[in-house]
Amino acid sequence: MKTAMKRMWGLALLPVCLLLAWQLDVSAADTAPLEWKASNVVIVVMDGARWVDTWGDPKHENVPVLASNMAPRGVIAAKMRNRGMTVTNPSHAALVTGFYESIDNSSELPGHPTLLQRFLAASGLPREKAWLVTAKDKLKILANCKDPEWKGKFQTATYCGKNGAGMEYEEDPVIAAKVIAVLTNDHPRLVVVNFRSSDSAGHSGKRDAYLAAIHLIDSLVGNIFSVLETDPFYKDRTAFFLTNDHGRHSDGVADGFQGHGCDCDGCRRILLFAAGPDFARGAVVAEPVETIDVPVTAAAILGFTIPDSKGKLLTCLRPEFVENIKTNAATPVAPPSGGPKP
Repeated sequence: MKTAMKRMWGLALLPVCLLLAWQLDVSAADTAPLEWKASNVVIVVMDGARWVDTWGDPKHENVPVLASNMAPRGVIAAKMRNRGMTVTNPSHAALVTGFYESIDNSSELPGHPTLLQRFLAASGLPREKAWLVTAKDKLKILANCKDPEWKGKFQTATYCGKNGAGMEYEEDPVIAAKVIAVLTNDHPRLVVVNFRSSDSAGHSGKRDAYLAAIHLIDSLVGNIFSVLETDPFYKDRTAFFLTNDHGRHSDGVADGFQGHGCDCDGCRRILLFAAGPDFARGAVVAEPVETIDVPVTAAAILGFTIPDSKGKLLTCLRPEFVENIKTNAATPVAPPSGGPKP
């Protein structure tokens, strides 16, 4: 009798046990680390361009190379935002540290170690395997930080400003040529690039010059992207990100496209294009993402983490998560309405 009762209880509890086992399996799968196919990262920043003047323009007139050649090979995040300060140095610092910080817009170092420093520390590779190439001289701050445990350590190779000496602004075509030379000669695993003419032309107040600068950077980025697509060291092994540090005032806000630095949609909403073996192709994704997600994802791809960052992995851009909403990446995306947001 006791044996029969034990069997009955065993059968009765079997579904519960199976359910618990299934839940444990699901939990384990959810917490399993993601695998990344890429082993190199290139981050390119088009300084100070509004979403409505890049991908947000339904005709993509200012970014024809991105629209026709690059977008079919990658994914656009249509709801990318900078949620920190919308000025150059703090915005760039967020892109390479994973933290929004209130630092000045001239020479103050970030408070947290940069992606470049963390990569050299984690990999043990020589400095030329991580490059910082910027048209703006003041962005040399991105090679260092104020953290006493990191300051002055793991210093990356740099070319910032005029002649790479951290003096004056350099022209964007010179920066593009330097990036291509670095990629070809040094084969770095991590590269961070700034093109500045879109921001500089915007501040001039000349709309035609501002849009022409975006068009120029679009073509220069296309040349860099071609190297990554053809060089055996980078082909099918590289995560490529094209984004903006910040946008510009929406029309009707302050001085419009001429300035930036506030909380309006024009300043906060920016472009993010991602390509590489870990990202979807020919897709536009509407999942909200933000600036600090880029370095956190880059760090994961390169094999380390950024402790305490609130940035999230850009898993929404991976093919397994966008398969059901895949669309033609050249499909126009409606621009946001102008004016400040609460």
